[in-house]
Amino acid sequence: MEPKPWGKHQQRRNRHSWLKRPSSMDAPMCQGRYDEGYHLVRLTAARVRPHTHAQLIIVLLAHPTTISTKSHTICRRCNKRAFHKQHKTCAACGYPAAKIRSYEWGQKAKRRKTTGTGRMRYLKDVPRRAKNGFRTGTATKKTVAASA
Repeated sequence: MEPKPWGKHQQRRNRHSWLKRPSSMDAPMCQGRYDEGYHLVRLTAARVRPHTHAQLIIVLLAHPTTISTKSHTICRRCNKRAFHKQHKTCAACGYPAAKIRSYEWGQKAKRRKTTGTGRMRYLKDVPRRAKNGFRTGTATKKTVAASA
């Protein structure tokens, strides 16, 4: 009869019931499978005595709370990963609210988002056009330099 790799007091199932004991010593060091129904990783540890450093690492890696999902996704208005999937609101800009989210207690945040921190595709041309009286459809008058 082949001796069992575990002692008598270690044969009972512990509170980590998802960590299964190996059937024989010929099993590889670590066999894993992913159970999608419960979001749980099940690992089988072989040739590792209980309460050793290697098995503690396996237990920590196999803990079900290590598998997580993201609660925030990309916001279509501010393009940050701050749109909460369940609340359906952006934590950064407040989308879908009409007004952009900003508070007086967050002066540095207001400086980061204010006018002039982006491309200003339209607004950068307004001062030049205002200087010329917002003329449209006319060509500039060529000025001839006076010869000295």
